Amino acid sequence: MAGTQAKVRIALIGAVSTIGSVLGAALVGVGRAAAGIEFGCGSFVLAVLIAVVPTDVSRLNALVAGVLLRLGSLRRWVGGHAWSAAGICVLMLLPVAVPFGYRAFIEERPACAVPRQVRVLVSQESYTAVTAAVDAFEQQEPGRCFSTHLVVYAAKDDQAAVAAVRAGWPDSALAAIGPRPDVWIPDSPADVRQLAGAGTAPLVKALGTVGYSPLVVAVERDSAIPGTDQQGLTWQSLYQTLAQHGLSLSLPSPDRSDTGLFQLFRLYQGVSGSADRRAVSHRPVFPVDSEDLLCSAQQAAQSGSAGKSAYLVSEAAMIAENTGDVEGSRCQSARRLHLLALYPKDTMALEFPFELLDWNGSALAPGPDTPARAGAVDFQHWLRGPDGASVLLDHGIRPTVCGPYGSGGVFSAVNGVVGSDPSCASAAPTVPTVAQSASTTSVFDAARAPARILVGVDDSDSMAPYLPGIGSALSSALGTAGTSLTSRDSFGLWAFPGPGPEQLYRTLSGMAAADSGHRQAFNVEIAALASPKQPSANYDLLAAAAKGPLAQPPPAGTPAGDVPQPSVVLLTNGDGYPQGDPGGGSAASALQALGSARPAVPVYVLAYGPGGCTPSLTLVANRSGGTCDAADQGDPRQLLAQIFDRLSGG
Repeated sequence: MAGTQAKVRIALIGAVSTIGSVLGAALVGVGRAAAGIEFGCGSFVLAVLIAVVPTDVSRLNALVAGVLLRLGSLRRWVGGHAWSAAGICVLMLLPVAVPFGYRAFIEERPACAVPRQVRVLVSQESYTAVTAAVDAFEQQEPGRCFSTHLVVYAAKDDQAAVAAVRAGWPDSALAAIGPRPDVWIPDSPADVRQLAGAGTAPLVKALGTVGYSPLVVAVERDSAIPGTDQQGLTWQSLYQTLAQHGLSLSLPSPDRSDTGLFQLFRLYQGVSGSADRRAVSHRPVFPVDSEDLLCSAQQAAQSGSAGKSAYLVSEAAMIAENTGDVEGSRCQSARRLHLLALYPKDTMALEFPFELLDWNGSALAPGPDTPARAGAVDFQHWLRGPDGASVLLDHGIRPTVCGPYGSGGVFSAVNGVVGSDPSCASAAPTVPTVAQSASTTSVFDAARAPARILVGVDDSDSMAPYLPGIGSALSSALGTAGTSLTSRDSFGLWAFPGPGPEQLYRTLSGMAAADSGHRQAFNVEIAALASPKQPSANYDLLAAAAKGPLAQPPPAGTPAGDVPQPSVVLLTNGDGYPQGDPGGGSAASALQALGSARPAVPVYVLAYGPGGCTPSLTLVANRSGGTCDAADQGDPRQLLAQIFDRLSGG
């Protein structure tokens, strides 16, 4: 009899649970939530009672009959308290559901496989847009595990990337840029052509352009010339119009930047006079890309030292400036420029080709034959699809399909640009050949004013932890391995403080041309950096520099375009005075001396330690036309190299 009762009990539990679950789910599915909860919870309660109450078959039948008689009352209560009933059921189910749920969804869940890593080398011009695209691409992957992990990084400038890829990605590139890339997205196919003939370069498989950005002449809206059309002006007429209204031209370094090179190439075709070409080249600073150029303009405008200028930049960089798209930006200025784009006739564009790099020298088949290559191909297809194009558009890069791109986006008059680019529908101007590029930079370098740079190193006691790195960085930039300065440029090195109050500095390397002899001597002289036990005096040093070697007049008969452009590069960890510069008097005296020099002397500060760019240091740098950068915001060696690159223009 007991066996029969157990069998009946088990059968009833199974039947009640099954019928209640099925009917409850069905009723909820058709929108009858209250009835569904009634059946589900009622069957669960009944099954529990059957399981825990020992009884014979007759008593069990009576219990079932009693429960069924009370379903009417339960139904009325559930109808008015549906959510309360659901909560009670959840609480009752938790002790059973949690262990089974843990085993089903966590304990026995397979671990994610290691995603295939794809290393993507991009340009500074496209870094922000591609980084945003990578984030969106990885978020859209189905499932909970990423199959592809993309790592994005950029060299300091276009030519540094070309040189590293061409040389087979040596250890110096690994240290300065990052790991050897699987994908390269440069600013132009012209960069890829520079790999020709290099036995150490990888094989390259072009997968097509993912977007482009026209090159524009950007002017501040306050400086916009009435009646000037945004489109259709020739380079010659545009240059003449800007000159008539007192606007000079500022551009990135054509030796380092595709933007600067392409803009200058097209400008030289429209402006043939040597005086005009010299005017373009005779500037104290040539930043390494569009963002760097606009950042310098922001800082000058913020400090009140900006002159009227038009900026030869990429449309994407100008849009980022106008929209405040500064995520990942290297610029710390809070001042926006509010620019308007002018599109000269036959303007060029930055194209962004997607290049697979094969470092093993094997044939590059169209299909993916390695995990990294498969992930790269997936990313390239996504970039050229609607989702990828939408992300690039939001960051100012036009897709390969001609616009307009609808209203309300970044390509609108509000942001100073035109929605439809006429150069897209027609054949875009061909980028310069290698020979044409060399000719353009040669003319530029010949017309450029030579640089005259005094490097001041604070080697006081508090700078002792930083001096080994400073010495190594200076030796790399200005010694025999340095490439920033040409033999037309000159440089010298002062260390401060000096041996006493009457002598503010120690001359470690006299001002001389940046030829091989001076560079070799500099490698030895830099070792004399020490740590005197007394405070430095930065502003007194700057005043002495402006009145001393930087104020020396050029030889008689020197053409105006060949007058050296002086500057100071200051490496320090604070104002350098025991009490700081509370009244600002020392900084004001330095600014007066720097501004009175002819030409005026800009100051570029690389600030070390927690003090960093103090208010006074920042004031002197910005108002003199230079910059103040904190050394802990990046690799000090690279930051210092970028300063010399700016000053030399190549």
